[in-house]
Order: sequence, then structure tokens, then C-alpha cells
Amino acid sequence: MAKLTKIIRSGEPVSETEANAVFELLVPIVELDPSAKAAAETAGDVIRRCSLAEDRHLSHVLDWWYVVTTGRSSANSGAHLLPDGIDHDVKHRMEAVIGLDVRLPAAAWLVKRQQLESQLAALDDALILDSHGAVKLPGERPVWTWLCDQLSPAVESLRANRRASHVDVDDKKLKQELRDNGLEPGSRRYVEMIKRCKKATDEVKRIVALQHEVEPWIRRPTLELIDEVPSEFQHAVGPLAAALLRPILAPNAAPDVDRKVLAERIDAAGRVADKKGRYRLARVADSWCEQTGQTVTSLEEDMDRHRKLVEESKRLEEKLDASTDAIDDVELHVLEDDLEGAEKVLSGLHEQISQREHAERARRQHEGLRRKLRESSLSEDRAWVDRVTEIAARLDGADPQELIREIGAAQQDLSDRLDEMLHEQQENLMQLLEPFQDLRADSEFREWQQRIDELERRQGRGASELKREIEEDLRRLREYCRAGLERRLSLIDETLTDEREDFDEEDIDDFDRRYAEIESRRQEPELADKQLAEARESTNKL
Repeated sequence: MAKLTKIIRSGEPVSETEANAVFELLVPIVELDPSAKAAAETAGDVIRRCSLAEDRHLSHVLDWWYVVTTGRSSANSGAHLLPDGIDHDVKHRMEAVIGLDVRLPAAAWLVKRQQLESQLAALDDALILDSHGAVKLPGERPVWTWLCDQLSPAVESLRANRRASHVDVDDKKLKQELRDNGLEPGSRRYVEMIKRCKKATDEVKRIVALQHEVEPWIRRPTLELIDEVPSEFQHAVGPLAAALLRPILAPNAAPDVDRKVLAERIDAAGRVADKKGRYRLARVADSWCEQTGQTVTSLEEDMDRHRKLVEESKRLEEKLDASTDAIDDVELHVLEDDLEGAEKVLSGLHEQISQREHAERARRQHEGLRRKLRESSLSEDRAWVDRVTEIAARLDGADPQELIREIGAAQQDLSDRLDEMLHEQQENLMQLLEPFQDLRADSEFREWQQRIDELERRQGRGASELKREIEEDLRRLREYCRAGLERRLSLIDETLTDEREDFDEEDIDDFDRRYAEIESRRQEPELADKQLAEARESTNKL
């Protein structure tokens, strides 16, 4: 078994004995999933190193099996140069299969053609209502007839080997047909009838899809399968004869694959293989193990690492900034069975992309910092402008993660400074409101206080305008108070002149004294707001 992985990985010619040992494992693995790249490429490489000889049939038959199973080009031209010594009937069928002009691998096409014939034979039963259960309600038969009419164009084309159109049964119309024929929505028979109709429709859809792969409207030669491998052919090709002829063997003549035994053989080969041989074997058997559920203990770690490698490669390749050359380097290491080298390149690519993503993040953060500064009251502050400009100059060269931390710190510093300035602005504005209290303008005070509190939500924007509005409102309030005081004093003066005789001397003396006090305050060049308010109150008492 140690020799097995050496044969697979070497570039040396392969003997028939070696080919038999290798393909005992490769044939069932490739047959299960011909699209599995590592298994198919390994098979082709081994066949390419098998020498062709007119009297040695194995390499020719291996190449034929490879072409018809995988759909790939011939590995050593043996498939198209079958020796004359091969059993005539077998050779005739082999040449007919490899000459098929089909889009699928010939072996897969043969299987699907058999499936199409089998499913078409069973289609009539699927379209008979009585095959879907026991006694039918009277209303069910008209509905079924309606369904068959909907499926009829596709069914007729299938039976005539014409390209069938895709099937589409309108679900709303089906339900309407059920209601029109007396089936109560939600009833057991209503639900059951929908299930039957869906089952029949899905069956026709499956056959149509299969027909589009087989393309029976294209004339191709009819191929009769072989009921048993001729002994002469068996002797000339060796123990793999039946397995290699599987595409043209009748089901009863095709050998069974014991998957458990195969898994044990792969495991044994993996246990004695070196590091690179084990990784190659893991890649070859990976898809087979995944689809069959078989476990190969000796290869589990390599399979797991390979799957992660493939997933990560695809994920990074999908990124817009991923390096195609680097992904190609990963693939190169994989082809050389160097798992550690592939992982190292991938790790470097991941780091490269991570750095680019961090750099982009740093740019976005810097733009946010610049915008925040521009929109703040510090937009003209030289120290802050220089700080943001200096960071911008290093965006293309500095460590992006370090820049992210630095920009984050700058954002925090800016926020803290703006918070401090906002608090100072709010305190200063609240001090501006003190005259409103002195002037007994409580409602105005509360209104302005609310607007000052709203500055926090706006991050201080509009503070200067708010200050001007407050000062203007305070100026108007003072003018209003002074004008009111003047009017009141003028009224009092008129009263003292016109109605003096109506008061006694004691009241007049008290009146004159208070008037004199108010008048003296009014004459002060800088009348304080509090004094203005007190003067107004005093006039109200006169």
C-alpha cells in the first residue's frame, strides 16, 4: 500500500500490475462523482503513464473507461485505438459508446437514457387517478381530467420523443377547479386531491428534465447491453475488466462495490503514505467519502484541512480585492500535494486582504473624523485641523491597525472636547438667562432653558445663533419694561397734578416719597434688571 501513493504521485511509467492496484480504488471513486477534480485528474495522469501496446489491452480499456465516465479528453489515445484483439462484440459496443455525440459523459448519458425509458413506461400509471387510492368522489374525476389536459402537451411530446415543453400547472386554477366540482376547501379530500395532482405534475416535470438531458429527438444508434463479460476479454484485461465495462453491462452483470471494504483499503494506504501522499489520497477520496458517509480515519485530518482550504480560497476569491495570482499559488501548492505550503500562501493572502480591509476602515474612520471636525465649532481650530491633516498624510503608508487606534483616540478626544465646549456654552447661555428671572419673565426663562437643553441633541450646533436670539429678546424685554415704567410714572404724575385735592396730607407725603425713590432709580444711567423690576413693582403699589 505504501507503493500506491508513490505510483499516484510519481511521473514514472506505470505497469499493468501497478495500474490494477491503483484503479481498484480509483474506478469506484471516479464513477460515483466523475466531476471530482482530484480523483479524475489523478486517474488521467496514471493512464497517461500507462504504455500502449497492441497485445496489452488494459491501458486501452482504462482510457476508454476514463473518457466515457468523466467526459474528459483521452489521456493516452488508447480509447480511440482499441486493439483488434479485443472481443469483437465488446469492441463494437465500446466504439459505439465513445462515438456518442452527447453533452453528458457517455456513461452518465447511458444511465439517464435507461432511466428515461423506465420512467416513461411508468408514466401511464402516474396519470391514472385510480392508481392514487381507493374510491373517488364524483367531483374528483373532472378535476383529474382537467389536470391531464394541462399536462397533455408535455406528455404527448415525451411519448413521441419530441422535445417536451416545461410543465406549469396554475395552482390557483387547480383550486378553482376543485371548488367548482364540489370539493370543499380545507376538507380531507380537497387536500388529498391537491397532493395527488402535485405528485403527478412533479413526475412529469422530472421526466421532462431528464428528457432534456438525454435528447431522444436526436437520432443515435441503439446499444444493447452485455449480459456478461466474455472470458477472453476478462483474461486479456485482468481483474478490472467487469468494473471498466460497467457503462455497457446489464445491471445484473455489473459488479457491486463494497464501500466498507473500499474505505478500509483507502485507510490502509493512507496509514503507510508519507505526508504528501496522504494529502493526495485525501483529495482523491474526499468527495467519495462525503457522498457515501464512509470514514477513512487515516485521512480525516487531511480531508478536514483540505475542505477548509477550499472553502477559504473560494471565500477570499469572491472578494473584490482578492489577488488572483495568490489564489493560483494556493492551487499550485495543492497540485503539488503541499498542504502546508497552500495553507501558508492562503494565510498570507488572508493577511493581505485583512490589511486592505483595515486600511479601508481607517480611511472611512478618518473621513468620519474629518466630517465631524468640519461640522463642529472647532472647524477653524488650527491644532485640530493639523492633527487630522497629519493622519491623512499617513493613510497610505502606516500600519492600518495602528491608524485605526489613533483615529479612534482622536475621535474620542474630539468628542470629549466638544462635550466640554457644549457644557461651557450651555452654562454661558444659562447665565444669559438670569436677567429674565430678575425681570420676572418666568415663561420666557423656561422657553429659553428648553432651547439651551436641546443644544446637546444638536451637539452644540446653533449655539451662537441662540445666544444672539437670547440677547435680542432680552433687549426687547428691557425696552418693554422701561417703556412700561415710563408710562406708569407719567400716569402717576398726572394723578398727582390733577387729583391732588382728593388725597389727605399724610397719603400725599407717602406718595411723594415713593415717587421720589422711583424717580431717583429711573434717573440712574445703568439701571440693573433687578432694580428695574423692583421699580415696576413699586409703581404698581402707588
